[in-house]
Amino acid sequence: TEEVLALGHDWSDWDIYLEPTCTTKGSKRRKCSRCSVYNTVAIEATGHDWDTDVIVVKPTYTEQGYTLHTCNYCGETYKDNYTDPLLTFRLRSVNSYSVRATNQDISGEIEIPSTYNGLPVTHIEDAAFWYCANIEGVTIPDSVQSIGNNAFSYCDKLAYVNVGENSELDSIGSQAFMECYMLTDITNLLANVTGIHNETFQNCSKLPNVTFNPDLDEIGDRAFDDCDNITS
Repeated sequence: TEEVLALGHDWSDWDIYLEPTCTTKGSKRRKCSRCSVYNTVAIEATGHDWDTDVIVVKPTYTEQGYTLHTCNYCGETYKDNYTDPLLTFRLRSVNSYSVRATNQDISGEIEIPSTYNGLPVTHIEDAAFWYCANIEGVTIPDSVQSIGNNAFSYCDKLAYVNVGENSELDSIGSQAFMECYMLTDITNLLANVTGIHNETFQNCSKLPNVTFNPDLDEIGDRAFDDCDNITS
């Protein structure tokens, strides 16, 4: 008997059997034209192709900012470069929060939320916005009952403080607005306040006439010192 050597496979070109993804392997295969058997091998996962055109999401008063990266292949995203929310809230009691600026970089017109985590914001902390030199205005919600010492002192660009007609604000701490040179509008700020402490508005040189609560029972020492624009 004469031995006849095997012919060997006659392979076709490779065909993609399962496309790889960014995170899972694929496969390719070829077929023998003589015996119809398949030869299959794995294809490595491609890995993500992260777009260099990232999206930078700025922080809000209550939410972190971050950089958003997106894969050009699969659309998957991830976040990094987190930045702190603009405001920091502290649980003051079982039923309310206080608020302060997270850092002195906060700028522009600020609107303090009336609630946080479903509870009212009732107090602006001592030195809450102290030396936040780029704040131009602030809106205080009706829920706030007190403003702490030095809360807005040395806010050089602060031009207005907006308080609603139904505000519960009744106390403003010492030096709360001291050296706010640009402050001209405090409509309703003092409408329900019964106590203004020492040097609260000292050197607010552009502050115009003010209207007090008829039930005001305390104006501290030098509360309006060097407020030369006030005539009545």
